[in-house]
Amino acid sequence: MNNLFNISDVKAETDNCKAVALRLTKFLRDPKRAAESSKLKTESVLLKGMIQAALGAIEYKKISTAELQPAWDKESPFPTYSTEIHADFVKSIQRLQSLAPLKSAIQIRDKNDSIENYVELNKDSVKSLARFGSDLSTLDGLDLIKNELNGLTKSGGIIRRGATVVKSDEATSLSGWAPGRLDWFQEQIVRRDALQQKSTTNASAAAELNRLKAELMAEHAKLNANDQHCPLCGADWQAHDIMLKKIELRSNQINNALSADGQTLLTLTGLMTAELALIEAQIKAREAQISVGYNSALHKALLRDKARLPAVAQLAAQLNVLGVQLDYAFSENEEVVDTRTEELTASIRRQKTPETEPLPEDWRKVITAAFKDLQDFYVVELQALNDKELFIAAKANEAQSTRLKQCLNELQVIQRENEAAKVAKDKVNKLKATLEKTERSYSEQTIAEIELIFHIYSGRLIQNYQRGLGLFIESKDGKELKFLTAEKSEHDAILSMSSGQVSALSLGFFLSLNRVYSTVPLILIDDPSQSLDEVNIASLTDLLRCEFNNRQLIVSSHEDDISAYMRYRFNKAGLSTRSLNMQRLAKDALATAD
Repeated sequence: MNNLFNISDVKAETDNCKAVALRLTKFLRDPKRAAESSKLKTESVLLKGMIQAALGAIEYKKISTAELQPAWDKESPFPTYSTEIHADFVKSIQRLQSLAPLKSAIQIRDKNDSIENYVELNKDSVKSLARFGSDLSTLDGLDLIKNELNGLTKSGGIIRRGATVVKSDEATSLSGWAPGRLDWFQEQIVRRDALQQKSTTNASAAAELNRLKAELMAEHAKLNANDQHCPLCGADWQAHDIMLKKIELRSNQINNALSADGQTLLTLTGLMTAELALIEAQIKAREAQISVGYNSALHKALLRDKARLPAVAQLAAQLNVLGVQLDYAFSENEEVVDTRTEELTASIRRQKTPETEPLPEDWRKVITAAFKDLQDFYVVELQALNDKELFIAAKANEAQSTRLKQCLNELQVIQRENEAAKVAKDKVNKLKATLEKTERSYSEQTIAEIELIFHIYSGRLIQNYQRGLGLFIESKDGKELKFLTAEKSEHDAILSMSSGQVSALSLGFFLSLNRVYSTVPLILIDDPSQSLDEVNIASLTDLLRCEFNNRQLIVSSHEDDISAYMRYRFNKAGLSTRSLNMQRLAKDALATAD
């Protein structure tokens, strides 16, 4: 309809007005703006009610000692006034005011908490003290005994290795030598080493002589098995077996001479062993003597807790001041240790002072938020806190008036924006209504002017419509376009038409508009026979040659018979026609260009 009546621009402007009006409506109904406006109104009313008479000049005094100064204790606590911040400031001061009369109870609670924290922090030291008892300071003595036992064990190991292998430096490390015996023993070590070397050399020589003798006799026997002459000097022994006995006798004499040094070595090491036995007896006696005072389990436990022993000793000293006596010795029994631990812990907790006044659960948090140490809180007077509350009230009174002005200004801006948006929305709606009214008036006027001609043209074009000839136009206030028959039916005729009949209807509407409004004597129709049957083509041809004979008509068609038929009918009516083959003309143009 918009394109038929050429009102697309008006329709676009109408849609723009609707879009602008919708955006203005959303702006006015924005929940964030509404919430902000409501908040400002509430705050303004509250501030108006809170503004009081001047409280007088109150001197600023800093109360808090915390490293991070609380905002309520600053000289300018309200850069911008806020009801919530003001309430928090007052609440913080009032909580300190409520704690001021309870300083004695706070001191008792703080002392009791310190004792409990001490118990928790030193629970390992308490258990160690319960385990060691009076043996706590015996580590140094046990270390000395253990070191001496280790030295005795090392000396015993040297002696047990035997006199044949002990070295001079090892002998020097041994203790318990009689006067002059160490020097004697070291001399014997020198003789022993020389005899051992010589004995080793003799034994090697004797073995080599025996080997050579056996080889010589074996080789000699190969030459003459019964020879009675000596293979070395050639002496005649009368018989072979006598020669062998003489050789064996001489070998034994040489071996006995070589083994004499070994006997000397054996005698020497026996004397040295006897000397070492005296020292070993002294070592065993000393081990038995000092082992009586050494507790291996205690020593191991003390070494395991060595890093903690200074703290345990300090704890023992503190308990001693409190009258706690450690009259028990070291124990490995865990049940005994646990029982002692409970007793020691109970003795520490007995130092607590009974509490008679209840305190708020967060009392420490309240104080530490304002003071670096509890001692700083103890020196603050209640009057100083009262003066601080008055100072906050005075500063809030100053800030409230400033904030009230700010709230009113912000609220006024929002109200002005809303009023401007409402005015703009009203103007846009008015413009939209004017455009819609103009559009309806124009559409109704146009329909009224072409309705009769359209009824005639549609009747002439749609010859085969079964519901009668000619259609009427109904616009329904210019909002909706319908084509009705003469049967007084509200049913749109287009819905029951074929595609050819709809094409004929469109041509009739177009020709009606052209007949009434066109100022240019020219009509262009593109392939009207595409959807029209023969009857509609004949009707269209008659309508054009009769009603539009004063116009230049240009019709395109791809069917030669339709073109010939239309030219024939126009020629019969005395109108000039001309046929142009566009394909042939295009080919000729290309050929000319080449």
